Amino acid sequence: MGPDTLVVLCSQTGTTKETVRAANHAKDRGATTIGMTLDQTSPLARAVDHQLPTRPRTRRAKQSMQPTAMTACSTCCSPV
Repeated sequence: MGPDTLVVLCSQTGTTKETVRAANHAKDRGATTIGMTLDQTSPLARAVDHQLPTRPRTRRAKQSMQPTAMTACSTCCSPV
């Protein structure tokens, strides 16, 4: 892990201690970090270099049209 590493971290609330700790660990080693969370003021949002804002899913919207932190991470970070 170093300057050529990109780490994407996902937490719905942005308060999961292990995820925030992982963000800090990655940044301490020079990696670029991206956080995906519902709360843009959360500890995770403050810990990462860049944020990808997400929003909660609503009953009226189709699931495929309402990205959440977990579905967005599953989509962009799943192994192919």
